[in-house]
Amino acid sequence: MRPAFSVLVLLFLSMGCSNMSERTERNFTAFIDKKAAGIRPVSTELNKFYWDVFAHKTSFDSLVVKYRYFDKELLKKVEATSGTDEFMNSFYNSGDDLEFLEGLEKSGMIKDPLLVRQLGVLKRKYSLVVNDFLPESQVLIGEYFAIQEQIDSVSRVNGISPMIVALQNMDKFRKLKESYVNLIKRLNQSLQESGFSNFYDYQLYIDEIDPAWFSGFLQKMEENTLPDYLELKRYADSILINQYKMVPDSIGYYEYLGVASSLYLEPQRKAHFRKDSVISILNQFLSVQDLGISEILGKSDLWYDPGKRNFSFVLNIDNESDIRIFGNYRESPITLLQLFHEVGHAVHFKYVDKTIPYFLKEPAPTLAEGVAMFFKSRLEHSPILISQLGINDQATDNHPIREIINPLDLFSARRFIAGSEFERQFFANPGLNPDSLWGRMVEKYMHIPFRENRILPFYYYSYHPLTLSAYVEKYLVGYAIAAQLNHFSRHPGFESTLKEKVLKPGNAFHWQEIIREATGEGLNPEYIKSLIRRK
Repeated sequence: MRPAFSVLVLLFLSMGCSNMSERTERNFTAFIDKKAAGIRPVSTELNKFYWDVFAHKTSFDSLVVKYRYFDKELLKKVEATSGTDEFMNSFYNSGDDLEFLEGLEKSGMIKDPLLVRQLGVLKRKYSLVVNDFLPESQVLIGEYFAIQEQIDSVSRVNGISPMIVALQNMDKFRKLKESYVNLIKRLNQSLQESGFSNFYDYQLYIDEIDPAWFSGFLQKMEENTLPDYLELKRYADSILINQYKMVPDSIGYYEYLGVASSLYLEPQRKAHFRKDSVISILNQFLSVQDLGISEILGKSDLWYDPGKRNFSFVLNIDNESDIRIFGNYRESPITLLQLFHEVGHAVHFKYVDKTIPYFLKEPAPTLAEGVAMFFKSRLEHSPILISQLGINDQATDNHPIREIINPLDLFSARRFIAGSEFERQFFANPGLNPDSLWGRMVEKYMHIPFRENRILPFYYYSYHPLTLSAYVEKYLVGYAIAAQLNHFSRHPGFESTLKEKVLKPGNAFHWQEIIREATGEGLNPEYIKSLIRRK
């Protein structure tokens, strides 16, 4: 039995059975209130600094220092007061908040649903911070962002896509291989001491994705996307070979990605895209659904500036009402995809119930990606929005694969399937050759012969271990969430359901529970077919 848990058990026994739970919840509430009061101003300062980094007002190195400060503040011990009586005083002899939270969870004394939820969310936050302090993580973060700074600088100065610049600098990323492998090995060692089998299972735990459930889900997503993907690939082959006169053996990942992108943008190329008109239409579209965000758009920094970094994100600066979208968007159709994704995040942040406790206000990460993807899907599935934006959807009436409504998302979904299986195998056994393993996954799930010199190294694609988050898996689940919400968006009253049952709960419930409450069933990967194909 762990020492902290032993302390808890003795204290519980001394309290008396009748008031154990009530007293424990009172002390835990005091703990949460003090922790929130201490971390709120630090979090606000960090978010403002993060914003300035991408506005190119300061450096990534400075941001890493700020994150370290935030982590230390989160881990700072809450001093006992009259509100945290001998229960908290006795526990804090150990000085370890994570053990405290684990002990509370094991005790079963926390009964109130919102307190149970906060306990789980806080435990995951603490776990992330503890593992983020690993020296191997700090080494890789420094190396990775040094390369990203160089790529960002070249991209901005020369007006070249960051992806193209990254392709031209593949050798720099390959030099990270040793650091990347060392980090996975060290994470596995640390996490196994905490009861996890390896880093793969841990990152699923952080984003509340059950490994056993996800295994079955992944298989269904693979089955449900394969027929359309093979149809898309056959058509791409014909374009590349017949129109571009490419030899089959020379066709690789990026050629297929280029065809998928051009097919998606084809019906939009006749759209008259101007930033002012898009913002006006966006405000109108959201207001009709009672989901207006005009004040957020007014505070946002959206449009291209050569001095800004090429990135897109949404920040809730104060975890209350100061919500902003950052982008470096040009006046082009591809901007719609990026902008509407971030708008989905902004809508989610704004319409979370303001009375929810501080640590539950930020939307559950897995659900948040699904909501953002759902809003992006409005570009293909909302006739009103399509008409408002002037997208000529009839341009593909005679297209050989016109039934595949979003070839780009279909291509991305297959890439995420390959990436997830890569991670499952490599994170369990980092002694494998990662480049060869990634190549096998590309061949198996994307049906593309792997050529090492024609694709970014795996550690660029899988940079997210730096964040200790299930990035690939979360996005794959996000596609399924977007598909299910899209299916039910045809039902009367869906706008109210979306606002009250999906957005309003924030992180007060598990994301699966929120989806079940909103749609009447758990996440169903069968709906992905209707997201990919026309109705």
